Amino acid sequence: RAPLNRPAPQTRPTAPAVGVMAACLQWLRIRPTEEPLAPAAQDADSATVDLARQLDQLRAEMAQLKAQNAALKLRLRAGADAQAGGKSAAGNAAQDKPTRRRVPTKGDAVISHHRRGLYYTARIVAFNAQTREFEVLWDDGDTTDTHQPFEKVCLDLPPEADDVGVGSKVIFPYGTYRFGGTGGHKRYFPGTVTEVWTTPAQQTQYLGVWDHDPQKRFAAPLEDLRVCANLLDLVEQDQGRRNQIAQDQGRRGQNAAAPTCDIFFAYMLTDAAAARRAGPAEAAAPPELAQALESEGWRVHMHAEADAADADLSQTIAAMSSARVVVVCLSDAFAASPGALQCLQYSKKSLHKDVVPVIVGRAGESWDFMQTLVGLLIAGDLYIDTRQRDLHTAKVAELTSTVRGLLERPDAAGAGSAQSLA
Repeated sequence: RAPLNRPAPQTRPTAPAVGVMAACLQWLRIRPTEEPLAPAAQDADSATVDLARQLDQLRAEMAQLKAQNAALKLRLRAGADAQAGGKSAAGNAAQDKPTRRRVPTKGDAVISHHRRGLYYTARIVAFNAQTREFEVLWDDGDTTDTHQPFEKVCLDLPPEADDVGVGSKVIFPYGTYRFGGTGGHKRYFPGTVTEVWTTPAQQTQYLGVWDHDPQKRFAAPLEDLRVCANLLDLVEQDQGRRNQIAQDQGRRGQNAAAPTCDIFFAYMLTDAAAARRAGPAEAAAPPELAQALESEGWRVHMHAEADAADADLSQTIAAMSSARVVVVCLSDAFAASPGALQCLQYSKKSLHKDVVPVIVGRAGESWDFMQTLVGLLIAGDLYIDTRQRDLHTAKVAELTSTVRGLLERPDAAGAGSAQSLA
């Protein structure tokens, strides 16, 4: 994230410099190739004329370079202003743009699990926030197994392109069935995406394996797949938190309560433990990076994502909503954690926060996580790779500089994502 490289101001060359440049031009550009150099006894008047001609040519080239330099400065200044304005406009647009409803509500058409890994079409009757279960009404008239956990109920709408990547859990259609005297009902199965492939006709196909039988494979376009809702979106919807915050801020204006934190810092406990085992000479521990941010005087909420689900998601939602910047420590373990992915997805797609991706671990470890949903969610963002321990000091400085730039930005209300200004 180096600052914009601006050309140095042009200066008028001194007389010795002109002589040196003229000599260089004579040797490199003006010297004829078909004849040897003129002898030392060449006529003095002819030499004077040649030198004057070369000096005139040099002055013309210098004038042209000055004009090009001035034009370049104007373009750079205009580009920087446009980029800053565009980023601000993009942030405002992200805030003003209505967020696509990503969670099922009463009456919505869904694809829901029934039993033994089979999924069927239904309608939402209610959601129990305590048990995190949906009550559904089956389209085929069946009345059994109408209460299903949230992670097994999907809106009957195609996902967006950055909702599905390698490793994503999806629901795909496979055949039809008859029930209660009627036929033509669609049947769905759960699977895991293993490859995203573009056909010669430029159509994207998602290839994967069946969850209950990895020997079986499926292939489907994006519009045929379904994905389950983000639990953070579900909990937030149940609390009505976002609408209440927006209404309060609208009433109080500048007197709105200060955020509870400046930075939401998400990492995996397994990554922190692995860094401790490797030792400070091999890997940077995520808590060490968070402490570097705290030393700058910023309030940092550290969210250690374990493999188990959060016990109190309301605190996670409150902290992430109040933060102006979200820092995520990415690794294979992060990409494999449903809870960690939900945090990243929620911050990017639901809250439209500025997200700073930081790669953690040891040098030489795999980049497989970049092929998963993580790579789709941070596409276009500049990440900070802290895995080379000898560059640790420079990378920590880059992290603090990036976060400072986002926090001190005039429109730093938490929209958009960290982009390069260079």
